[in-house]
Amino acid sequence: MSVRTNADVRFRAAFFSITLFLSAGLMFVVQPMIGKMMLPMVGGTPSGWLVAMAFFQMALLAGYGFAHFLSRFSPQKHVLAVCAVLAFGLVLLPLKFKMESNAVTPGVMEVLLALVVSVSLPFFALSAVSSSLQRLFSAASSSSTSDPYFLFAASNLGSFCGLLLYPLLIERTIGLRDQTSFWLIGYVILIVLCCLCLALAARFLKTSGAQSKAKDAAASISWRERGQWVFLAFIPSSLMLGITSYITVEEGSLPLFWVIPLALYLLTFVIAFARHQIVGRRVIERVQPIMLVFVIFDFLAKPFAYGMNAEHLVTPLTLFFFTALLCHMVLASKRPPARRLTEYYLWVALGGALGGSFNVFLAPFLFPLPIEFMLVALIGSLVHSGFAKKPSRAITALLWIAMILALCATFLWSQFGPNNLFNRESISADVMPIAFAGAAFIFYFLLSLGTTPARPAWWRPKIGWSILAGGGFALGVAIGFAIYGRNQNVTVVSCITLLVILLSLVAVSLWPKALICFAPLLGLLAFCLQTMPELKDVQRNFFGIWRVYDVPLANFDARALMHGSTMHGLEQTAPEIEVIPRSYYDPNGPLGDIFRAVGPKDVAAIGVGSGAIACYQKPGQKFTMYEIDPDIVKIASQEFYYFGQCGTPDIVIGDARRSLAAAEGAVYDLIVVDAFSSDMIPIHLLTREAFQIYFERLRPDGVLALHISSRYYDLRNPVSNVIQTLGLKGKYIFADPPPIDKRRPELGSSPMSLNSNWIVIARTQAALERFRRAAKWIDLPEPEGKAWTDDFSDAFSAIEFSKIE
Repeated sequence: MSVRTNADVRFRAAFFSITLFLSAGLMFVVQPMIGKMMLPMVGGTPSGWLVAMAFFQMALLAGYGFAHFLSRFSPQKHVLAVCAVLAFGLVLLPLKFKMESNAVTPGVMEVLLALVVSVSLPFFALSAVSSSLQRLFSAASSSSTSDPYFLFAASNLGSFCGLLLYPLLIERTIGLRDQTSFWLIGYVILIVLCCLCLALAARFLKTSGAQSKAKDAAASISWRERGQWVFLAFIPSSLMLGITSYITVEEGSLPLFWVIPLALYLLTFVIAFARHQIVGRRVIERVQPIMLVFVIFDFLAKPFAYGMNAEHLVTPLTLFFFTALLCHMVLASKRPPARRLTEYYLWVALGGALGGSFNVFLAPFLFPLPIEFMLVALIGSLVHSGFAKKPSRAITALLWIAMILALCATFLWSQFGPNNLFNRESISADVMPIAFAGAAFIFYFLLSLGTTPARPAWWRPKIGWSILAGGGFALGVAIGFAIYGRNQNVTVVSCITLLVILLSLVAVSLWPKALICFAPLLGLLAFCLQTMPELKDVQRNFFGIWRVYDVPLANFDARALMHGSTMHGLEQTAPEIEVIPRSYYDPNGPLGDIFRAVGPKDVAAIGVGSGAIACYQKPGQKFTMYEIDPDIVKIASQEFYYFGQCGTPDIVIGDARRSLAAAEGAVYDLIVVDAFSSDMIPIHLLTREAFQIYFERLRPDGVLALHISSRYYDLRNPVSNVIQTLGLKGKYIFADPPPIDKRRPELGSSPMSLNSNWIVIARTQAALERFRRAAKWIDLPEPEGKAWTDDFSDAFSAIEFSKIE
């Protein structure tokens, strides 16, 4: 009988786990699916996904609140009600995203309202499944097997798998219409499985319910505990959206980059709530502070205000993972008895929703620059168990020395340090950052051994010897760096200065209380000294963060427009103002070839940027520029001279694709697509349906020009696929910076001119014959794969992973 009972328990646990696995998978597959549906409606901005994440967290909170309300009823009635709501959710299926708004450009409230109308009910129902089935399982189990929290790990594992499957398999093989159909099938299967779980548990509820009730009746929860749950859930949620913002601004707003932070977030839940401990809390508490040090160090070497390169995203992503894991491990250790399960999940969901809301709704108004990630990461150090420990006098002296050294070194570095020490094109091409990290870890190891009360028998030195050994090694490394970089304007002083900052931070990291108090001061000093003199304007809105910098170059000064770490415009400001368009738009480069070959009278340009394209306007020509972000028009008008001293184009505010479709009667000789969200053209401007709109607005011999310069994407194949399906013809050019004077190439190129890649497309090959006179324009390669449409796109295949380092 015992064997049969144990078999029944294992079968029931497996069946409940499978059901929760499917439920969580559906709940998290739908998130990137809806995000991809709404990208065309929000202009491809990364903020669209962040708003969606905040909505899903609030819907999760509502679902957990509903489950907690149902906990006052019997487990059978509870799960039966959830099954009914799941069935009612079928009225909104298959899923469709529609956003009806009279606003010229979409905003946060329009996106939220559209999400509520499109997906709120089925997602709300799915959110209630996890805690409801866990309660049912606990009530139907014996006292020895009634802990249901391992099911929470199974649920998050399903979420983790669903998230990874979406960009790696689902998005690359199935269109959105088929995705919603398969999702509907999975949703119906889940309803059936939930009903079977209810039937499976029904015969065990009478015998185990009384025991569970008697056991947990006396359990009570204080408001202090509830506040701790909220805080421990708030930190990882806010960090997740903060690092997602960095990644999507740098790499592009794509499902692949949406799910990486979210998958890591869920993985920390899986590890923290596993039945058997995978990694100890003490190990995490050793690693987390040192990762915080490296993020602060990255901030000093290249502040977040400038935008982080792909290589600089590794340390913040690692810090996020370890901080979230530490918070969730503490959260798991504070979980209440199973009878309080639904309330526990409710408060956890509240913390998650508050974290997401802080990043999406509050931070953009509080901070002109994206400092919320650093701020919350520092606050997350409060979770560290060593925060309450009081250091000895010797350690206190060491802390003061480290703090003073770090502040002095930071001042010297901000004033005199070379700006390009850690800004190479590739981290693998420069051994310095890797060697610095190695020196810091060795110093950390020696110092931790010297300050740990329970030291190994073979290690009995005092703190002074630890500092001497670690510092001596690090000094040798710094001198080696200086010798290595003697031909790269790297001096012994600059290397030692930067290393002092790093090692001082490493020393402080052993005592979290000192680190959390000291790091903001260090960061503020670096920010004020290094960033503010060059930063002329910041505009943060729904479409991102635009920054205008004055950049000193060799013989003159320039002004740059940045989005993330991607430059979108450059203009000479001293010793005299030069209104010749440079950067990607040099008259001797590909764009000059296009205007000379086409000789257009009517021109449409998608994307304003710094306004450089307006300098191609000549008397008698009509220019119309389409721009979704009103703040960009203000920046181009107030911070750059192109609009004032070149052409006077008409400006249309709104999504270019929808505005062109609505512009009945508008006909152009040339359409220039120069719209970017950081380093990527929004995908909805590259689909077959978008190209059909462009050519409806072009004259029979008109030309479409696509600016496809990118550090991470090669868009030739996707564009070639689309033009083949539409029977169009195309050529492309990957051009180096052009010479200042084509008749005198020995003069070289302007230091303000950049590499630029362009594609020109026309209805016939005859319309492209005029580009034969321009060198280096060649036919597009034969396409591979499927053409991008509004229903299907595979940006994963366009990523050049060799360039993401």
